[in-house]
Amino acid sequence: SQYVGMTAELAMSFDHARGAWDRAAELRLGLGERRRLDQLVFPIPRFDDAAREQDELALRETEWAQPAIGCASASLLAMLRELGLSADAVAGHSFGEVMALHAAGVLGEADMLRVARRRGELMAAAGSAELPGAMSAVTASAEQVRAAIEGLDDVVLANLNAPKLTVISGPVRVIEAAEQALERAGLDARRLPVASAFHSPLVAASVEPFAAFLDQLELGSAQLPVYSGESGAPYEDDAAAARARLGRQIAQPARFTSVVEAMADAGVHT
Repeated sequence: SQYVGMTAELAMSFDHARGAWDRAAELRLGLGERRRLDQLVFPIPRFDDAAREQDELALRETEWAQPAIGCASASLLAMLRELGLSADAVAGHSFGEVMALHAAGVLGEADMLRVARRRGELMAAAGSAELPGAMSAVTASAEQVRAAIEGLDDVVLANLNAPKLTVISGPVRVIEAAEQALERAGLDARRLPVASAFHSPLVAASVEPFAAFLDQLELGSAQLPVYSGESGAPYEDDAAAARARLGRQIAQPARFTSVVEAMADAGVHT
């Protein structure tokens, strides 16, 4: 999702879009950091492919990718509000759920970025060098994927993104075997450029410390429904329940198809 220079044209043209990046530049998202978030997303011009690739790889690190996507989203949200557009309900895919909570007023902008940073740090730490993880996108339904990988342990259906788009997650060696099984079944699988096996038991060690971090934050009352990818239903009004749901979401499948269907059933069609 992230890429070097995202929202640059908007930020250079509109004060409201640039504001999120200016405010993020003043935040210290980690101890002893010499680089600011805006410097990572908008690095100085490079004159060779190797240097440009290094910039992309640095931004791909999930502890930076998540706050970068969050700040880019805040920039776009500011533009929508300036144009007078408002939502009746919000949802987000995976990390996007953090941004949805911000859009609904549950998390302030600075806390949203702090949550993004901490979530990324913990998920990066959970990606063990001894047991590296991977994810692959499969152009097939969940039922087709389950049938093709039957008998393979430690691989999970991590993202149910659309009726014919499913993402699998697990240890690299298992994902490789799953990709071969999917190919034999005539299904197309594409490896995703991610740091670990997100939304799987491989990152479950992130859940408890992330929940402890969330306990330190003051959550506001949602100004509109926020749909959860874990349950496919709106978040609870109770702050403790909302913290618990967001905390465990890291290691749970993201059922985005269920979210879209639930929102449609509630009358949200655009």
